[in-house]
Amino acid sequence: MAFCINCGQELVEDAKFCANCGEAADGNSSNSQRKTAYVGEIYKCPNCGEMLGAFVSVCPSCGHEIRGAQSASAIRKLAEKLENATSEKQRIIIIKSFPIPNTREDIFEFMLLAASNFDSAYYATHLHEEDISDAWLSKIEQCYSKAKLSFGGHPDFERIERIYLGVQADCAAQERKIKSEEKARRETQQRAETEKGFKKSKLRIVIIIFAVFSALCIAVSFNDGKILSGIIAIVMFTSFVTAFLMGSGVIKEKVKNIRLLPLILACLVCIPYFAAYGGTYSSLSDQYGMFDKKTYETLIWDELVIGDMLPAPNSLNGRITENSDTVLSLYLADATKSVFSEYIQLCKTNGFTVDSTQSTTSYEAYNIDGYHLYLHFIESDSELSVTLYDPVKRNTLNWSTVPLMQDVPTPPSNIGEFTSNYDWTVSVYILDVTYEEYEAYVDKCIEAGFTIDFARYKNSFRGDDEKGNELNVSWEGNNTIKISVTNREFL
Repeated sequence: MAFCINCGQELVEDAKFCANCGEAADGNSSNSQRKTAYVGEIYKCPNCGEMLGAFVSVCPSCGHEIRGAQSASAIRKLAEKLENATSEKQRIIIIKSFPIPNTREDIFEFMLLAASNFDSAYYATHLHEEDISDAWLSKIEQCYSKAKLSFGGHPDFERIERIYLGVQADCAAQERKIKSEEKARRETQQRAETEKGFKKSKLRIVIIIFAVFSALCIAVSFNDGKILSGIIAIVMFTSFVTAFLMGSGVIKEKVKNIRLLPLILACLVCIPYFAAYGGTYSSLSDQYGMFDKKTYETLIWDELVIGDMLPAPNSLNGRITENSDTVLSLYLADATKSVFSEYIQLCKTNGFTVDSTQSTTSYEAYNIDGYHLYLHFIESDSELSVTLYDPVKRNTLNWSTVPLMQDVPTPPSNIGEFTSNYDWTVSVYILDVTYEEYEAYVDKCIEAGFTIDFARYKNSFRGDDEKGNELNVSWEGNNTIKISVTNREFL
């Protein structure tokens, strides 16, 4: 009986070639039986002779611990290789490629060696770099994994685990320390930049002007015997001065932009000041010419740039605050609730009924062409405010050219118009967006990390991310949303 020397197939008697693989059959006739070759070594327990598998450190039959001269000298061999290395790169390769021993004691000794050479402080300051500390950490990880695999249930494993957890804790502590130091350095730098920016800002000039105005109010109040209004004016003056000192860095701000609080307070106390003084408005206007009284005139409706989109009111006595091809803003005098209601009906008849909302003092709606109308009845002044915006332009927007939008999820539509586009702030109207898409987009913004001090309502959302970007998203009606992004680092 003969067999093919190539594939082992039995050959037919007197065959010239193997029927299975086609190998020439010459020289096979002398092979009367198949040969079996054994490759490798079989490891047995020196105590009882039990056959041992790979990575076995204790004989499963007699409990004898398997140790050998080769594994016992692993640390010495590693030390010799590291000593003979001529560069740090060679040492890194030697450490990472050196095999972990098999026995419990040798693994423990190797773990101690790796842990003693690992520098957690250096590692934390050189994250994502290939260095010696990174190599030793990889060995610590391998020792822990191999110990867990080899004798994870043995009490000796706890020694390995304690070392491993200690290394992990040191790394975490160093990373927290570095982050804390970096945060402090960044806050100091930001504070210095903020103070420098405040000195060059227009806000500083405005605060100085209003502080002088407040001082004038103090003088006028006490001169006229208005003690209460004088005290309120002192509060107003003090608030403006406090905001100025905070912006200049004389008073340290524990919270970023906290100077806005005294500034807001100063503005708010203006109302009770004038209420307490009574005649202060007319007194200042007459003495110093600081305020202009409201003056009305007969409006020529045909001269309003986009006025032809609105019906002319019954009374044209009023005043214009803006008249351009994009915005019309005016006030109608001698307005009453009935005048307000009648003008709403005229606007509805003129087509302003799309996505309309109405209350006792306001009305808002679009027409079919996208013009946006706001009506507001100011009963205290007997005025009707009329504001009309032209439709949002249907431009194709390219988000890749807007740096601030790279941190914001891509909107559901790229049709719309930018109203502002600067390095520090972006404002854009997006068209062709349903309310369901708006809600889904707000969900994406939350998932993207805009969760710091965020607030979500039915038709609006705001939130900050860790980079200091403030995001505002609002539902404007008429399948339109508005997105505004401001980087607080520039404020």
